[in-house]
Amino acid sequence: MAFQEMVDPDIKDSVEEAKKHRSSDVTAGNSLILRTESGLTDNIEQFLPSFARDLPFSFPTTEIFDIFALSATKKRFQIIEKTSTMATAVYKERYSFKNLLLCCLPPEQRQKTILSAVRMVININEISCKRVVTIKGIYGYPQVIMPLISDFQTRLDLTLNSSPSAQKKDTYENLVNDEEETVVTCKHESSSYYQFHKILSSENYTLGKSISAFIQSFSEQYRNPEESVTMLPLPLDSIKETVEHAVEALFTHYNYGRANSERMMVFCRPAVEKYVYSKISHVLLPIYAAKAMSTDEEIHRKRLLLGSCSTGEIFTKLTIAEDFIIEDDYSEACEIYDRVEELKSPIEKINCYLNMISLMKAAIIDFSKGKVEISRTQDEVKLISYVIIKSNVKNPSAEIELIKDYLGFKLGADTKGIVNINAAINYIISDLIV
Repeated sequence: MAFQEMVDPDIKDSVEEAKKHRSSDVTAGNSLILRTESGLTDNIEQFLPSFARDLPFSFPTTEIFDIFALSATKKRFQIIEKTSTMATAVYKERYSFKNLLLCCLPPEQRQKTILSAVRMVININEISCKRVVTIKGIYGYPQVIMPLISDFQTRLDLTLNSSPSAQKKDTYENLVNDEEETVVTCKHESSSYYQFHKILSSENYTLGKSISAFIQSFSEQYRNPEESVTMLPLPLDSIKETVEHAVEALFTHYNYGRANSERMMVFCRPAVEKYVYSKISHVLLPIYAAKAMSTDEEIHRKRLLLGSCSTGEIFTKLTIAEDFIIEDDYSEACEIYDRVEELKSPIEKINCYLNMISLMKAAIIDFSKGKVEISRTQDEVKLISYVIIKSNVKNPSAEIELIKDYLGFKLGADTKGIVNINAAINYIISDLIV
């Protein structure tokens, strides 16, 4: 009889059960190690080093990428991804004979390797007219990432200090000239708009060609306002996207070597918007006029019915409080509001709306000698309704619908005036009884 057959069955079962327990313990131990390593990685990500620096426009992006490449090579990082504004580098592990042998083990028994990677991003700060370069660890070990960031910072400082602009002495004459250059005048603004319009309208530039092609394509695609209504806000979104690309191209490729060029960039976005919308408004506005046709017709009907009423009767029908009934009938606010149709870009229209509200509030303060001012939203909405009724704007609802689509998710507390104008239009349509 074989030895296995001589073993008592109960003892045999106990041995098999013990083997299973040992096997499950090993498996549990391996999974515990993996979970611990994963948790360690997650915790490290919260403390990865980063670096940010503002640079002048005269500092080219190509030189920034060259510095990053030198630092990456020195610290054993390899650039695996690169665009015009971003680069990603991964640390090259040093492989030993031990690591080679570990590759022969089953996957579940191998030690998990945590890679280290960093990403550099170059952005544009349009308000301060600066390039902003940022380097941040994506994942991995801080002690591996930090030497790369430190080396990049050192090389960047050396390059900045050796540039001609940094070697300029702070003499009295230079300080005076620098102070004078920061002053923005109307002449400088007009000159900046002219320079941008010259670039955008010239087909000798690639940007000018693309803008011209977009304007022609837009005019052909949306030539029928009634059919284009169903596609809103897609037409406006395409304009916003084109403006965004044009602004990005100007910030990226324009000559920033001169101080005048840097000061011009403050007006880049409003200049681009004004140019593009001035070429397309005759196509875009009829689309919104078709969308808001019934609303604007109702406003026009109530204007005609109120045309024979006195100013006091209109105030009464709008239930405007007696404190806000003034002598000049908000004439300046009405004049400003009438200009909204002459303006082409949404930014100009928004400024017109906000100026109208400011003049309306100022008229109350002037008339009451500072004793009365608008404190409730409902009072402001009713006064805006009065201005709309007294104005000559042909499509007030269409104009505000365009602005609402332009602002999109930004429509909120920061644009309370626009919200109140929209509420005033709804008040005229729904609550005003004539």
